[in-house]
Amino acid sequence: MKKIITLLIAVMAVACVNAQTKGSKSSFTEAGTLYVYGLSYSASDSVVYITDLLMLNNAQMTKRTNFLVNRHELSAQLTKYMSSQGMQHYTSCIVFRKNLNKIDKDYQNTVEKLKKRGFLIKNIDQTKFRFETVREDEE
Repeated sequence: MKKIITLLIAVMAVACVNAQTKGSKSSFTEAGTLYVYGLSYSASDSVVYITDLLMLNNAQMTKRTNFLVNRHELSAQLTKYMSSQGMQHYTSCIVFRKNLNKIDKDYQNTVEKLKKRGFLIKNIDQTKFRFETVREDEE
């Protein structure tokens, strides 16, 4: 049980906010290229699946909070992929940054912390899964 709580805290600490920020067209800004990776886990398993570090082109961010627009849909893409691989009931989240060096360091730290806590890390190769940019409808 302690492992589950630790994992949940660790995942949430790496920016797993799934609430969508709504706004008008003017509240979004073009972020250009972002770098992302995703985590997927089940509370009943000690395995954490993690994607490769990927580029996300033409991304939008909210001006006020600098959150990725529709980030919950990117998490849903990973959850759907996991389900298609026969892994039901997995929770997924994404981590994103504008700076490649910062996200690479964050990626390595996340993997190290999860391994230190006894989780088995399995990589999801980018040839099998890639995030697709989701843009807010511009009305």
